[in-house]
Amino acid sequence: MSWNNIKRDPADIAFSKYIRLKHKKCQRCGRVGEGNLGIDGLQASHYKSRHKESVRFDFENVDCLCVSCHKYFTDHPNEYDEWKIGQLGEKAYDLLILRANTPCHKDRLMQKIIWTKLLKDDFGV
Repeated sequence: MSWNNIKRDPADIAFSKYIRLKHKKCQRCGRVGEGNLGIDGLQASHYKSRHKESVRFDFENVDCLCVSCHKYFTDHPNEYDEWKIGQLGEKAYDLLILRANTPCHKDRLMQKIIWTKLLKDDFGV
């Protein structure tokens, strides 16, 4: 499965599940997830694209959003900018942008190991 033609690998899938289990509701509108784990209808929305490897697995770069809010922010990027600045504050936002523009080595096997272990340790999944 992909979003914007970026393939999701097992590390992405585990990280997305972790984000959705951590919040269990949309961080913008408060819509609660559904289903067995309480995360159906929720998505891990990357503020800066998953192409930016340095922030692909960064908590400050990823929000748990319902499908509607994710689409809204995709269609209204300036409003996502304002919301993100309000969420993080100016200093943390500036640091996120700096990290997003910093090249990073890709180590998907390590990311998969990290997020799979955290899913098990934190949520028993």
